[in-house]
Amino acid sequence: RDWVNMKVSINDQIINKNKDRANQSKGFKSVDQSPQELADCISQGYAFSYQFENSHRKADNFICSDIIAADFDAGMTLDEALTNDFFINNASILYTTASHTPEKHKFRVIFELPRTITDKEEIRAAQQGLTRKFPADRAAVDPARQFYGSRGCKAHLFGKVWSEDALQELIGLGREPWGQSDIEGKVRLAGT
Repeated sequence: RDWVNMKVSINDQIINKNKDRANQSKGFKSVDQSPQELADCISQGYAFSYQFENSHRKADNFICSDIIAADFDAGMTLDEALTNDFFINNASILYTTASHTPEKHKFRVIFELPRTITDKEEIRAAQQGLTRKFPADRAAVDPARQFYGSRGCKAHLFGKVWSEDALQELIGLGREPWGQSDIEGKVRLAGT
């Protein structure tokens, strides 16, 4: 990639997992941010997503994204994630979500892409591939997905960018038909 900043959107009106569903789709301001700037917004609790026309988060308004992200609510502890070779060598940011506790580890991993994705079906396939590659939340695959911030969290910056080959592999995985292993919830762990 030729630039330092990532194309994302930030909504500073949604703090943590805001229960006010009325304002969940509007107010996503398109920005170009460094991983540190995005991590700072997340630790202020701000929601983030892809970029959308008219700051209105919906699939038909998808413009582009330089990131994908995966939610980990089970199957891996925070310590395991922080020492996972795949994350260390490929992830941009890892942070604990607002519902993380010492007993129940919940965190999100953000991956910076090698290029800007401008096709909503390609971002869907990339997100789907990500949820098939890891024990991650399989519901987070649509082109209008928002990710909640986590006020006061400790964000861990790995600062890595995926390679184009790895992205193509992920998109291919995401475009594969659903199989029995998907239905049973089996996952493919990378780097473990």
